[in-house]
Amino acid sequence: QIDTSKPGTPDSAMVGVSGSRDERVCVDPKQEKWMAEHRGKINAVMLGVGAAFDFHAGLKSQAPAWMQKIGFEWLYRLAVEPRRLWRRYLYHNPRFIFLAILDLLTFRFKRRPKE
Repeated sequence: QIDTSKPGTPDSAMVGVSGSRDERVCVDPKQEKWMAEHRGKINAVMLGVGAAFDFHAGLKSQAPAWMQKIGFEWLYRLAVEPRRLWRRYLYHNPRFIFLAILDLLTFRFKRRPKE
């Protein structure tokens, strides 16, 4: 049970739940499931922070700044933890690219002036 009636209750909560180490699991969104289960029980905005706590605690290394700058931190993480992440990236990255292109095309056609 989570008591949010006490004074000093935070307005936000950062949630970082470790993922599964089982290579057979494609995606293990533990923090998203936890936040969904506790929605309404915690009177705060919940933000899933992924591996941020591991980075700050020094448990995992972050990509070099130049890789972060060009948006390739995912590639660094894949190189460092291939057995754990390859299925996740193989499934989600193409899906994201497809949906992003679809969104751009939809936005472009909606804004086109009528002739």
